[in-house]
Amino acid sequence: MLTYLGNNNCAADCKVAECERNWLIVQTHYNYCPETGIPELIEDGCHDYDESCKACKIRRLFPEGAPNYPAPNCEDTSGNDTYTSLSVTESSVSD
Repeated sequence: MLTYLGNNNCAADCKVAECERNWLIVQTHYNYCPETGIPELIEDGCHDYDESCKACKIRRLFPEGAPNYPAPNCEDTSGNDTYTSLSVTESSVSD
């Protein structure tokens, strides 16, 4: 499907029925399958079509047994603090 998109210039014009069909198949798998099961080619390549192809609103599956995210709190800086903390941790891991 991704090969079809590339071979048929779907990034420039995704309104063609076969471009749209192939894009929706790629997008469905990208959004619905567990991240660990998505080939790197698909994971990277599908973003070439984000702007030109119409997307479906598909949510990823909620992993069974995963904890619920806490409710957002916009009254304090906890979100920014967490982001900063994770950014610092990630950069020190990659060094």
